[in-house]
Amino acid sequence: MNYAKFNLLSFSLFASLTYGSEETFEINTKLVPNSVMISVVTPPVFELEKDQNHLIVWLHGGGQDNSYLNRELKPVLEKFWAKNDLSSLIVAVPSARRSFYMDYKDGSEKWETFIMEELIPHLREKYRLKTEAKTLIGGYSMGGMGSLRMAFKYPEKFGAIAAIAPAIEPAYQFMKVKSIDREYRSDEIYEEKFGNPIDHKYWRINHPPSIARQNADLIKSSGLRIYFEVGGDDELGLDRGAYFLHRTLLKNEVSHEYRRVLAAGHSDGTLNARLADAFAFLKRIGY
Repeated sequence: MNYAKFNLLSFSLFASLTYGSEETFEINTKLVPNSVMISVVTPPVFELEKDQNHLIVWLHGGGQDNSYLNRELKPVLEKFWAKNDLSSLIVAVPSARRSFYMDYKDGSEKWETFIMEELIPHLREKYRLKTEAKTLIGGYSMGGMGSLRMAFKYPEKFGAIAAIAPAIEPAYQFMKVKSIDREYRSDEIYEEKFGNPIDHKYWRINHPPSIARQNADLIKSSGLRIYFEVGGDDELGLDRGAYFLHRTLLKNEVSHEYRRVLAAGHSDGTLNARLADAFAFLKRIGY
């Protein structure tokens, strides 16, 4: 991998940082087209050598980019920091286009491999995280789907997952996905990721509820802490997919926290409070 091209904006790696310092840099990689922009914010009085530091990789929704960190997440984090909460949490947001954060069937883009094998190791080394400190992951909408997929595939790698309005379909097989539950995604989008014609098996092995059912024992033994929620009035109908995942985890006795937020849509004025609830979950479980 090639990390030669960095554009560091905010701080020296060898100094304690002031309140919520940010930096943005790009990583050159052969796994996806073009370089990938990464934005990172560190907590107040951040120290590289602090044993309790933890990293969360937060995945933005479709059509967004790494500016999601400063625009949506940082105002939420600042309220925690003002109370000296989450004071060791490093938050990183990669810009991933509308990739689903997955490896495409045709091999043309490998976003999951990039995140797991290049981005996370690089960030962990950059911020000198202890080997035993597990990475956290989370995201919104498309990012909620991507974070659940990776957490369920590799539960031993993650300490916790927090997903907001994950864009997942309520079925275990692609042929059983109803049109109402995929109308926000065109055939072209599915074909780009899962092959043309769509490879139903490849869809299944990348679908969070199917992965959770297959890997239930591994997820339980890993100690992964799971939080996900959805708006009860989600205009994309994602409440059906989230409830389907909730039922899947219940049937397989996988401990988790699930919320259906009343009077909340997919992208409305409730999101700020819902992001705060997700980070309050991380605080509650000890981060």
